Amino acid sequence: DVAVPARDPRVEGLGATMGKRELSGLIHTWATFEDRYGGDINVTRALFARAVSLDSDRGFMWRSFANFESREGDLLVARHYFARAVNAEPYDGESWTQWAEVEQRLGNPDRAAFNARRGAELQSARELRNRGLDASRPLARKWAVSRTRPKSFETDRHDTFVTDS
Repeated sequence: DVAVPARDPRVEGLGATMGKRELSGLIHTWATFEDRYGGDINVTRALFARAVSLDSDRGFMWRSFANFESREGDLLVARHYFARAVNAEPYDGESWTQWAEVEQRLGNPDRAAFNARRGAELQSARELRNRGLDASRPLARKWAVSRTRPKSFETDRHDTFVTDS
């Protein structure tokens, strides 16, 4: 029988000093650390479960939980958690793309292709937004006005320009 670390006195006292969102983020970080550095699988699973139970609206937490289950070989549970991730944050392309990989491993190429396409669309739209471009006009560019002088202005003005006197 494994002691659930969510009942750890070090964690229980934190609920009084921080909100559920902050506590869920802290527990998620702990679960990620356990997962990355070879902690007990049951403890890691309990930590992920505790984190998403405190704040189920954060898709990246569900995605981390799904990736953990996928690496542990439980692809059906991973599929379910990827669906939860997409429901929590439907415009997160990374969740769609990683879900496509699980569907491919489960032998569903059509569903995998759909999820991969959706993920690629969302990721490219995010890149365009981050660059300040309009996704409906991908070839349009914003022209920035240069605030620096060209190199020719860096030289001595008397040598470069002829004045009319």
